[in-house]
Amino acid sequence: MDLQKLLNLCNLLFTDVDECNADPCADNGATCTDTIGSYQCSCSEGYHGDGYENCFDVDECENPDEYCDMLATCSNTQGSYVCQCTQGYEGDGATCQGMIWTCTLLDILCKIITCKKMTNL
Repeated sequence: MDLQKLLNLCNLLFTDVDECNADPCADNGATCTDTIGSYQCSCSEGYHGDGYENCFDVDECENPDEYCDMLATCSNTQGSYVCQCTQGYEGDGATCQGMIWTCTLLDILCKIITCKKMTNL
């Protein structure tokens, strides 16, 4: 038997099946990686779990100071989060800066305009 026929026979006998085609991993946020003769499941970024049976959303907003500025609000989304600067401050939510002037409605109605300056902490 020549070498080419032997290689063709080996390819027929030992062709790897891509188990990931059957979508064997958890439905919510899992990624399948094909390996020779098997596969591995892992949870995608923003999820935790074993990857095979379950992946759960990580609530980054449980510890908002790790992700958002202290002058921002954190909103959890599936697999991620959004930081938004509070009203009167500008930035991307990870960093907020600026100042606002506020006047109470009572001050305006009484024509006594005493505004309070609020600055970034």
